[in-house]
Amino acid sequence: MSDEDRQRSEAYLDIIKGYSKCSYINREIYVKHFGIFDQSLVDVNYQEVFQYAKSQGLPTEADRLEVLEREGFWTKADERKIEFKRVEMKELETRLSKTIIKKQKEKILASLAELRDGVREEESKRAKLLHDTCESFASAKSVDYMIWLSFYEDAEFNKKAWSKREFDELSRGDLNDLVLMYNSCMDRLSNEEMKKIAISSNFTNYFYLCADNVSEFFGKKILDLTFFQTMLASYGRLFKNIQENNSDIPESALSDPDAMMDFAKSKNSEGESAASKVRDSEGSYSRVGATTEDMIDAGVSAKGAKDLHDIAKEKGGALGWEDFATMR
Repeated sequence: MSDEDRQRSEAYLDIIKGYSKCSYINREIYVKHFGIFDQSLVDVNYQEVFQYAKSQGLPTEADRLEVLEREGFWTKADERKIEFKRVEMKELETRLSKTIIKKQKEKILASLAELRDGVREEESKRAKLLHDTCESFASAKSVDYMIWLSFYEDAEFNKKAWSKREFDELSRGDLNDLVLMYNSCMDRLSNEEMKKIAISSNFTNYFYLCADNVSEFFGKKILDLTFFQTMLASYGRLFKNIQENNSDIPESALSDPDAMMDFAKSKNSEGESAASKVRDSEGSYSRVGATTEDMIDAGVSAKGAKDLHDIAKEKGGALGWEDFATMR
């Protein structure tokens, strides 16, 4: 077993158990995975801290933005700039979900990356101007509270790793170390890892036996499931559905969750399969700009298919409008 497979197997067991185990200054600490009830405690804490900060005269973000607007440091035009970029990102994400041609996907992904960098830069600038507000104060305190809620001395979550008083007395440096440790535990349970676990035999061999009954699989009531457990179950159902409804998935895609999802999207796009858009052994297909390799990458049978260069050669080196019309 490779290191990657071993780490994925360990992450899968963490999800099943509902916690991750780590070491902190010669102590074993159990990091609880949150569910809906745990998150509700954090949300309540945020509101309580927010109201306390407001009662102490700390400005809200809305108050601070009005001052920044008057002084010209951050205007409504700056706010709209971020919103426009977010709208553009959503439009590109929609286009990406409907695109099966590799080169077009790469171009869209590059544009998305550029937009995300731009949004992060603007949001960072905004955040620096919005320091010391009720929201920033409540967010910081909520992170501390979430960390305290997460750490236990036992796998049954009966005893906190620190009492609330002990935790409140930790230095800022100690708290930062705990946040880093928490993030390290959660990083191995990323969305990408979750998708790979959901198609692994370690998961599917058991999940399919219980007929997708999530409560039976995890041995819990639905509302007691952690967020990671619900996410894994959702991906498990998704990939099982894709395989059951698409008998022609390329072998290479069966071990690649993203490729499997792309294949399913291409089959469902516009209500017809991508394969049906390939005309016949005589010639062209509807995806203008797609080469034979693109069609293979997309999971479409390319037998007899020709790209635009092939068609142009047969036409004497040039294509007219009527040729493009037959490709629709």
